[in-house]
Amino acid sequence: LEAPSGPMPTTWTSKSRIHALCLLILGLLWVYHIHARSPHMEHIHYYNVSDFNTPLGIQSIDVVHRQGLAHKGVWVHVLNNKFQVLLVRRSPKLRTCPNRLALIGEHVEPSDKDFEHTVRRGLMEEILSPSELADVGDVQHLYTKLLTLQYPGNVRTDVQLTWFGYLLYNKSITEVELNASEAAPHARFYDLGEALSMARARPSDFCLGEYLDILYTDAWEMLCKRFRPPSCPAA
Repeated sequence: LEAPSGPMPTTWTSKSRIHALCLLILGLLWVYHIHARSPHMEHIHYYNVSDFNTPLGIQSIDVVHRQGLAHKGVWVHVLNNKFQVLLVRRSPKLRTCPNRLALIGEHVEPSDKDFEHTVRRGLMEEILSPSELADVGDVQHLYTKLLTLQYPGNVRTDVQLTWFGYLLYNKSITEVELNASEAAPHARFYDLGEALSMARARPSDFCLGEYLDILYTDAWEMLCKRFRPPSCPAA
């Protein structure tokens, strides 16, 4: 008898089927992980502007911005132990504020217990590892404002109850390695006086520089008065 010519038929064993199924599940989980943390896929509560205690519903961040729905968020001024303020340089690939200097900002997510929880979650997602979070002091409140922010090019509208605060990062480093390197590939600490001078001389270098006072310089002046670092202008 002659041996059959051509390729031998492939037989899937139970073990190979299980292996292939596991690879498929792992692939699907990875895709979900990537998209679930995409800013456009995250979901947040939206509110009536007269009542930020009772949510009207929940929507993706993309829909909230496109429809101008009111929501909650935080902007935080991170200071090191020399009372220098952290500014991140946003990626030139981003739709909003490409290549601009900015603070750490986060939307309040449904699972956040309070504004401080939002701040700490944002720090861990963007700049700090869990072990480094131990070097962060208490989150302190500066002021809260209901803001309507129109991003250049009408790419986004933020109607946001914004909690502004600061915290002390108990290290003297001047460069910070960001976790979210694609969104903000570089960050460093600036003297408060230097940051004030930069903002006033070149507001267009800052994300939403049209709202310079409320987002940046009002807080920096308050921090100058509170800590009196030598770089700040004389009162």
